[in-house]
Amino acid sequence: LSPVCLGSLRRAASINAEYMGTMHRNAYHRNVRGAKQQDYQQRVRWLKEVELFNSLTKGQLGTLSEAFDEKTYRKNDVIIKQGDIGERFFVIKSGEVKWETLSGESGPRKPGEYFGERALILDQKRAATITAVTTTVCLELHKEDFKQLRSR
Repeated sequence: LSPVCLGSLRRAASINAEYMGTMHRNAYHRNVRGAKQQDYQQRVRWLKEVELFNSLTKGQLGTLSEAFDEKTYRKNDVIIKQGDIGERFFVIKSGEVKWETLSGESGPRKPGEYFGERALILDQKRAATITAVTTTVCLELHKEDFKQLRSR
């Protein structure tokens, strides 16, 4: 091949590489957007099943969904400790926790159940210690967002 033809092939190859990189990047962004949308829709459906939220509209659930942080706790992690100041409200997405008071009372909490609301509603310290019994995923809502939710 002549140097002119060879130069054209190199340019075509670099253009194709750039084009492929752009295609890959665009596909990646579409996949990320799709996954976020799917996660959002799944979370809205899941929140609708939580008794506390089942009277909210889909739009309200969507807004609520975006306000939650998701956090994973390992088995035996202490999530909240009795006597601490309450800063967050928790909904169990998966796993199981156990609540215990210093007086010896205790019980389980499972997916769809929630905890931490009493300290936020009554402006009191935490009434129990909550510990993960298994790996547990919680949706957590900051105190200010929880208070706004209750005022509606």
